[in-house]
Amino acid sequence: MITMDRTDQNINVQIIIDKYFEDNPKTLVIKSGEVLLDRDKPNDKLYLVLDGELVGYSLDTHQGELEMFHVSKGMFAGVYSFFSESYSSSVKLVAKTDSRIAYITRDEIEEYARKEKEDYSREFIPIIVNELKLRHHAFVKISAEKEATLQQLVKTEKLASLGQMAASIAHELNNTISILHHNSQWLAREISSHLKLENELYTYFFNRGLNEGRRSSTKFIRNKQKELRNKFYYPDKLLKKIAAIYPTKEEEQLFGKVGEITAEKYTYYWELGATLHDMLVASDHSRHVVSSVRKLGSPRNDKLESIHINETLEEALLLLSSKLQEIQVDTSFGVLHSFIGGKGELIQVWVNIIKNAVDSLKMSSIKNPVIRIQTTYRKNIFVTIEDNGPGIPPELREKIFRPNFSTKVSGLDFGLGLGLTIVQRIIESYSGHIEVESEPGKTKFTVVLPIGDGDE
Repeated sequence: MITMDRTDQNINVQIIIDKYFEDNPKTLVIKSGEVLLDRDKPNDKLYLVLDGELVGYSLDTHQGELEMFHVSKGMFAGVYSFFSESYSSSVKLVAKTDSRIAYITRDEIEEYARKEKEDYSREFIPIIVNELKLRHHAFVKISAEKEATLQQLVKTEKLASLGQMAASIAHELNNTISILHHNSQWLAREISSHLKLENELYTYFFNRGLNEGRRSSTKFIRNKQKELRNKFYYPDKLLKKIAAIYPTKEEEQLFGKVGEITAEKYTYYWELGATLHDMLVASDHSRHVVSSVRKLGSPRNDKLESIHINETLEEALLLLSSKLQEIQVDTSFGVLHSFIGGKGELIQVWVNIIKNAVDSLKMSSIKNPVIRIQTTYRKNIFVTIEDNGPGIPPELREKIFRPNFSTKVSGLDFGLGLGLTIVQRIIESYSGHIEVESEPGKTKFTVVLPIGDGDE
């Protein structure tokens, strides 16, 4: 029996492996450096890596081969090309080490589906979702390594070379982010279209997760789970899944009318949607980050539009929702004039400042941590982000916006590398400025944005 160690996944794919690969043991061995899939070449096989590791490369017209993702033991290869209408690989997949691969052809799967009268494409949806998720994790790791390299270079190179260096790395990352984003969108459409043919409520819960994502905090889920115990005779594990959906009264009534198996399916399809939502939000945020890094030291060339500052703050909080679960966030949003600017880069400003507050609170183990965010309009737009952390020592306050400044005091990291450098540059590009007030128990960043054309 073929068994795989896939500890990084939530979906059990062993059933798929047993069904399609156990009785059809076609395998091949490829040596290190050999090509399994070539770019723009046809592919009618779904591969399962039994041993070894392979690397996927995209082609950039300026920089040549760019590393995109790794495929190792227990992971599938050729998923996108196998299930897409193009039937051709968008990347070159090369063995990093000697590898042993099992495979099954499209004709074999379709023949099996005809005999069993099954829709194999729907059956493989969990595989597609999981492989995209695993590759996304691999991309995040690669991005983190590249960012660490960039941080080190910033410390050793002159500031004058920063813009060119940042743009080069950002361009490299942008290609991979775009592929992840487009593939996630394609997958969401494919799943939704299949579910419409099967069950209207499956589609409902999938779209609910896709559109809203995970809104429930750990504390809410625990409390809601206790509440649901008094309403349903479901196992605790299922009650926790239902609680995570943040169910409405109507949805709770629906769960009370169905059996355990159906309830499991509702939560499963919600989880699929929520996972894709997280991937789309993360990739979209990554594009904003890359764009900000690329423009460090370069003139703005973004398309400016009329935006609402309060909405950009809400999106920043959504992106940081997982980090904010144990922190109380108080918001007081005033009525503001619309602002002419780049939505993505302003979200990046708020993300950097709020994340700085989160890191300070968590690393200092502050009891009852609180972040307060307020917006007001007094001829200019004022955004204040305040936390009740340990504060920034006076001797460091003037240095935190320097691109090559990073230091720790009492275990706290007040240097965000390029983070606060980008924040300052973006705000100043709108003829605005940032004020910092800090003392033990209170640190407040105030961003002042003048109402104007935003392109001075």
